[in-house]
Amino acid sequence: MAPENTIKLLFITALCFAIDVSARIVPNSDEKPENRYHGMPAEHKTEYLKSVDHAHVDSNLKNICSKTDSPAFCLSSVSSFVKGRATVDAALDASIRAGTSYAKYVGDQIKTLGQKSRPEEASIYKDCSEFYQSAVDGFGEALKAHPAHDIGRMNSELSGVMTWISTCDDEFDEAGIASTLTVYAQKLRNFAGLSLSLVGQMK
Repeated sequence: MAPENTIKLLFITALCFAIDVSARIVPNSDEKPENRYHGMPAEHKTEYLKSVDHAHVDSNLKNICSKTDSPAFCLSSVSSFVKGRATVDAALDASIRAGTSYAKYVGDQIKTLGQKSRPEEASIYKDCSEFYQSAVDGFGEALKAHPAHDIGRMNSELSGVMTWISTCDDEFDEAGIASTLTVYAQKLRNFAGLSLSLVGQMK
């Protein structure tokens, strides 16, 4: 094959490869955000939606989140679930619901880990499963107290969520076993902490 033909063939091959890669990487601009994460693990959906919709985050929500301990976590957790003009009430509702969903997810992971654990760890996972169910219940009670703006009850229930998480951590520490739930626990603390911070903004 002549050298010039070889060069043309290589160029065409490279161009086709680049087009194929671009098609895989760049999402369809007409595609709805909620369809782009179909099949993605549940724990990653919120973060992904944040990256998709960040440019459209309501300025009022940005202001609300800026007053929390972790503005970035606040935005990534609730921005996709607050529609229209954001309010503290809407952000709090989204935060509590997101925390509830995540606590349920962690509870399922604990059950799976418990089934695969060593005998000396089985009782810890069993206890932690109950503790995280109590955390789910705590979020639920806080959500019930929200419409009445019962700040005292919400603070109590959300603080209780923190306590249940720490109680699980303590069982691992007392047994001298490294916890496999550290990352889960920290993220759930973030949800509870965010909710408490938003309760603090209520008038």
